[in-house]
Amino acid sequence: MMNVKNTNNNVDCNLNKKINHGIKKARKIRRENDQGHIEYKWKLCDFKNDHNKRMERLASQLKYRLYEGSGKAVYNLGYSDNGEPAGIPYDMMLRSLQNLHTICDNIRAILKTYRVFQGLNGYCANVFIEGTSVFDNDTLF
Repeated sequence: MMNVKNTNNNVDCNLNKKINHGIKKARKIRRENDQGHIEYKWKLCDFKNDHNKRMERLASQLKYRLYEGSGKAVYNLGYSDNGEPAGIPYDMMLRSLQNLHTICDNIRAILKTYRVFQGLNGYCANVFIEGTSVFDNDTLF
């Protein structure tokens, strides 16, 4: 089971600051590659199935991206797999960032920073994660 830290207030405050300082329009990016350190996710919230199982699978996926990037990963939230900046509403972006914080905390990775952009139908974000400690004693999958 995933441990949940109370990051809600910090994430909400930081997201509001980024949006209130003006954001640029998101551009289409390259199609997602199954290998490498970059992951595209439309959202990381409102899971249809068991929340804990989904979070554990996402943690395993993040470990893989960190492994591929030698301890660095980039998550593009609000983007489709073909790189289209679809965007998601504010509340979904907030919950997605909160869930990503929880996943990072559970695998001892650090969500270093993120940039927010205006997508076609809401917000997109580029999230930068570091996690060299995930290789110490953990198995990758």
